[in-house]
Amino acid sequence: MLILPQNLPDNLRAVRERIAGAAAASGRSVDSVTLLAVGKGQDVATLDAAAELGLRHFGENYLQEGLAKQALLRSRPLTWHFIGQVQSNKTRDIAQHFDWVHTIDRAKVAQRLADGRPVWPGLLIGMALHYLVNFPLVMAEVGINHEGDVNKALAAYQLRGIAELQSSGFAFALPAGEGLLTVRLLDIGSGLVAVPTLGDYRLSVVALKRGYRFDVSTERGVLRVSGEGRWEPGQGGSVRLQLHPEAQLDALRPLLSLAGRPGENGDYYLSTSFR
Repeated sequence: MLILPQNLPDNLRAVRERIAGAAAASGRSVDSVTLLAVGKGQDVATLDAAAELGLRHFGENYLQEGLAKQALLRSRPLTWHFIGQVQSNKTRDIAQHFDWVHTIDRAKVAQRLADGRPVWPGLLIGMALHYLVNFPLVMAEVGINHEGDVNKALAAYQLRGIAELQSSGFAFALPAGEGLLTVRLLDIGSGLVAVPTLGDYRLSVVALKRGYRFDVSTERGVLRVSGEGRWEPGQGGSVRLQLHPEAQLDALRPLLSLAGRPGENGDYYLSTSFR
């Protein structure tokens, strides 16, 4: 029988009531707020008791302490956040064992975390999720991770730019996660063309009951991109994008030619499937 630490149920109830009150006062849904329990210095029994009361997100400051707790609580469907200082020599272990990292302060650390991250199925479309961070809002340089079928396809486009990520209770898990991840791709350019910037774009990743759906749209730019895709564990996924040059068609041809021949309406179409 699990014995709950004294006052834990009452304390947790009080915190949830405060969250609900703050959400109501700001006109937000309480479901858009993620309660993160910090496990620093707490024993496994306390975390297990908190999980029994419905907590699913746990933050750890120290890698070894966090890994030990994960091993003992592996039967629980928990999401683990690393909230301590990230040391360069520990990025691979952090990337492989934690779902989210809150304390990225250098592009070098973001790159090392991305390189050490297990390859997510094609959901990632390569660009912005090259940097896996869970700040409510974070800016980072975008690069292309050359792992995975979709990423390899995108690498040919030599894309660069800025990613602005905003999480609304988003957590990646299999077979289904939760929440919404919105990624604004700003000042996106390509090494294939002389055009300074192609435009600003938006990628939305939505967790479904099984798998994920993603939608791409254009905020502004000389190349309008729209499309959608879906990925489901065990089934793989697909993505289809429509590319519409608004201006500077001749300058964009080296890039557009990778998508094949244009349709009768002058638009280009890019389709791919992945596991």
